[in-house]
Amino acid sequence: MTRADPVIVSVNGELNDFLPKHQRGKEIHVNISAKRSVKDLIESLGVPHAEIDRIEVNNNPAAANYSVAPGDRIRAYPLQMESDEFSLIPRLGLKHPKFIVDDNVARLAKILRLLGFDTYQEPGLPDPGIVERAAQDGRVILTRDRGLLKRRNVSLGFYLRETSPYKQAQEIIEKLRLSPLFDPFSRCLVCNGNLGHLPAGEANNRTDIPGAILHGGNELYTCDACRRVYWEGSHYLDMVNRIDELTSDHSIR
Repeated sequence: MTRADPVIVSVNGELNDFLPKHQRGKEIHVNISAKRSVKDLIESLGVPHAEIDRIEVNNNPAAANYSVAPGDRIRAYPLQMESDEFSLIPRLGLKHPKFIVDDNVARLAKILRLLGFDTYQEPGLPDPGIVERAAQDGRVILTRDRGLLKRRNVSLGFYLRETSPYKQAQEIIEKLRLSPLFDPFSRCLVCNGNLGHLPAGEANNRTDIPGAILHGGNELYTCDACRRVYWEGSHYLDMVNRIDELTSDHSIR
């Protein structure tokens, strides 16, 4: 081996999505002239570290800060689902996943809230603020911004391949197998607060509830944060149909 020997990098599975088409499924030869970590080397090829499950160097497990040497053979593997439907969630250190979405997938927040998932979204929040909030709350970052997932302090994040909000929801539901954790109509679609029953006495003092709804025997719910009121109108059936599209479990009606 001489210092002229290139580092040989292979990425497995869906990590190939981040590579140029001519490099996908192939060994990539990289010449290095300065000290660098294996994490930085792989990210320089386009693969965010948040999408990597494990790294091997010369057939041995390697940490992200491993200093690459000429002639090293590197393999990177994506997060893999196991046979147990909840396996990936605890592997990520989660009991019940919470999410944060950036502006480029902002419409996804409402869909995840509809399904009962704690989903933070703040218009205009810059990348450093997203990373800080994710770390502070233990949230999984969902984005179509590869650069965001390459930021140093990002630990949990997924790059969404789909562009349609509902297809993005299906993508993350399938990836994390979230269907058993659905809790529809438990969160405010606007602010992410928790919904609870609105007592009749409080409802009578509200001026934002139509009389026909107030006196029509409808069950009323309110957000504990922004105090918006919800009830089962025609929009409710539309949302149920949307949920049905996202899962094969139709028991939520």
